[in-house]
Amino acid sequence: MVLVNSHHWRKKLWQLLIWRLLRPGGVLLHRIDGPISLIRGTPASRFVDRRIALFSRLVADGAIFQSLWSQSQSAKLGITNHRSVVILNAPDGDVFYKKSQNKIPESKFKVIAAAWSSNSAKGFHYFSALDRSIDSASVEVVFVGNSPIPFERILHKPPMASRDLATELRAADVFLAASENDPCSNALIEAIHCGLVPIALDSGGHPELVRNNRLMFSNLDELENILKLGPKELRRIWGSGHLPKLEEVAENYVDFARSLMTPSSRVGPAIKIALFWLADAPLQFSSRFSGWVGSRAFRQR
Repeated sequence: MVLVNSHHWRKKLWQLLIWRLLRPGGVLLHRIDGPISLIRGTPASRFVDRRIALFSRLVADGAIFQSLWSQSQSAKLGITNHRSVVILNAPDGDVFYKKSQNKIPESKFKVIAAAWSSNSAKGFHYFSALDRSIDSASVEVVFVGNSPIPFERILHKPPMASRDLATELRAADVFLAASENDPCSNALIEAIHCGLVPIALDSGGHPELVRNNRLMFSNLDELENILKLGPKELRRIWGSGHLPKLEEVAENYVDFARSLMTPSSRVGPAIKIALFWLADAPLQFSSRFSGWVGSRAFRQR
């Protein structure tokens, strides 16, 4: 079995195609993220999605989407596979785990947000607004990662390694996920596994992870009203939310791979690879040309 992640197969494309030819009975799983074009918003990213669609249809035996939202949005762009499944992500349980004592603060509580990317779609519109409106006497807000904007009231910390970030998460009470079109936010998943109450923008795959409408917001007013509920009420609303552990996710991957060992009715590997190569060559050229032109007018986000 070979597991291919999203669009990163492009660097080992020849090896994958040769493996596909030599191992017609093997199973190639395509783990799909995105759609990339909804996250990056650049002309070149649309060609990335088209290549993902080709690879999923013609080379992969089955596709694993990280959320129902990702699956449905991908289908609109033609990224499909007649044998697909949705399996959520999970973090390393030895790193991201709940703190031993989950004490609820009496008054002031700590909200944390994290994003490695400085893409504006990561929620910086909301972070900027909170930086101007938060009551520092009742709420402390920390942002970990790269930010395109400076903060005055929000405490900004640089990107951290996973273990350091996990420690920082366990020191907080609430995690704020404000990213747009995020298919299955790893940051949100890690925070939930660390025992934080999630507050999330109603976008992308966030609702599938939070599963609680009272902790979702669509605008700044709704976000501020949720924060005004305070730590005790937020904890009561959240309860003891559960997401699958890494071991469960791994079992789901194995079960899906086994289900693909039955013969497929699609055309043979050689024909599929030939079709992929013929369709992919002009896409590669177009993607590189678009990226070169776009670098002058767009900022890669």
